[in-house]
Amino acid sequence: MATGTTAPAPGTTVLIVGGMTCAACVGRVEKRLAKLDGVSATVNLATGRARISHPPEVTPADLMAAVARLGYTAELPRDRSGPAGSGRPDPAEVEQQRLLVTVWLSVPVLLMTMLPVLQFRNWQWLCFVLAAPVAVWGAAPFHLAAVRAPRRSVAALDALVSLAVVASFGWSAYALFLGGAGRPDTRVPFALAPPEDGRTAALYLAVTVGVPLAALSGRLLEERARGGAAQPPRGDAADSVPRLAERVARALVPVVLALATGTLGFWLGSGADAEEAIAAAVAVLAVGCPSALALAGPVALLAATDRAARLEVVLRDPVDLESLRDVDTVVLDGSGVLVDEPAPAAGGAGTSVRTGSFRAVDRLRRLGMEPVLVTGEDAEVARRTAADLGVTTVHSGCSAADRAELVRGLRSEGRRVAFVGDPRRDADALRAADLGIALGDTGTSNGAPNGTSNGASPRASTRADGPAHVTLPGGGIETVPDAVRLVRDAHAAIQTNLVWAFGHTVVTVPAAALGLLHPVVATAAMAVSTLLVVGNGMRLRAASPLSHGTRSRRPLTR
Repeated sequence: MATGTTAPAPGTTVLIVGGMTCAACVGRVEKRLAKLDGVSATVNLATGRARISHPPEVTPADLMAAVARLGYTAELPRDRSGPAGSGRPDPAEVEQQRLLVTVWLSVPVLLMTMLPVLQFRNWQWLCFVLAAPVAVWGAAPFHLAAVRAPRRSVAALDALVSLAVVASFGWSAYALFLGGAGRPDTRVPFALAPPEDGRTAALYLAVTVGVPLAALSGRLLEERARGGAAQPPRGDAADSVPRLAERVARALVPVVLALATGTLGFWLGSGADAEEAIAAAVAVLAVGCPSALALAGPVALLAATDRAARLEVVLRDPVDLESLRDVDTVVLDGSGVLVDEPAPAAGGAGTSVRTGSFRAVDRLRRLGMEPVLVTGEDAEVARRTAADLGVTTVHSGCSAADRAELVRGLRSEGRRVAFVGDPRRDADALRAADLGIALGDTGTSNGAPNGTSNGASPRASTRADGPAHVTLPGGGIETVPDAVRLVRDAHAAIQTNLVWAFGHTVVTVPAAALGLLHPVVATAAMAVSTLLVVGNGMRLRAASPLSHGTRSRRPLTR
């Protein structure tokens, strides 16, 4: 397909999409656009931009109509001719400003609500004035998403945030104006459970500001993990992240809404006053916001993808990382461990083991994988190579067809097989494996066994194409153990996040429904849980690879 060199390729359109509030929104927009014939799209939540590839017969108007049917807005970017420009503000900047203003307004409210020593005369009215913009403007994206959710036929996480804000702010307004909480000398002590004296209606302004503050912070951290990744997920890979959040939303949002409604009805039906019922229902909404559960997998996956790119492990799809975790047999093509070079000791040409190959094979074995060497060399060279690497299973004199047949044979035995080899010569074997790992850039051949691929590594591209699931641009196997360890660390992080988030929800929601948890404490618990999950996932980006170590090349004479 021919493309121009000075202008965007025909059939590429950029749209500004408004109304997206989470990764699930991104997934819905991308999937709706992909339903159009020949259309593929990549949507960036932080910038609000959708880059769409489409055939000439699909017009920008068709694309905007498809997005609009989901309840989002869509328009073409406007030209900016000056510093201020005539177009709409950058969505990423708007969201950052929204979070910054929300922080400045929320912190005083949280401090005064939770620390009685800071409660001066008429302090509650100042909190009300500070909380009002947060309830209306700061939480506006969540309110809009909640209103549009029925039109999209989805259960949005944002609906819980919106309801928690509306309920807590509405009750606080009642308490101030009609419930006696507006007296100048009102003091509210910090408590783990709602008050029972009933003399003064309680204030839940900390919930009003705390819930959207936590939700906005989590969303920004998630998008920074996505946008700051050295290898941003694309296509099906990008879609796998919002799909997880969407599944969590569909499962949990109706449950939490039902619990909050049931809690309110139970308390009112049991003869409790309205304040106790409202307090319990608001606490359920606050603590039940499944932000931590929604972020448990996506943040870890995004961080692992970024770390993989920094290790020069280029993925066709980040979901392929999961395949590495289950591999128990690694078939190594000789080109990944051997270099053709002069062998002075033997006075002629020979092969030697690449620097770092012995350590890499040893680490693979320690990770529970059986290394198998396959090479086109003769039996003697293959035997010497296997001995130098510590490999007990070796197949010599193998053609490309033999390699593919070997992989299929191992899989027929019930093994999970990874094949590491040349992307052009070993294409069939790479496709036959559970996980194909190509050595060298997929755009250029890594060469036959006489290629020298131990020089400077080309910079990892953003996408692995061709027959392999994973590409190692450096051309050697030294990075494979790091990739395996990264996958296992990512899986452990996701499991830890899910256990923590689910356990937190299971413990706190019943406590809130029974009136044992103050709404303010419930909000704090939700925020802490979300931040812990995000932090645990993001630590994968900082994980350092194990030392490869070195081993002198041992000439293997022919």
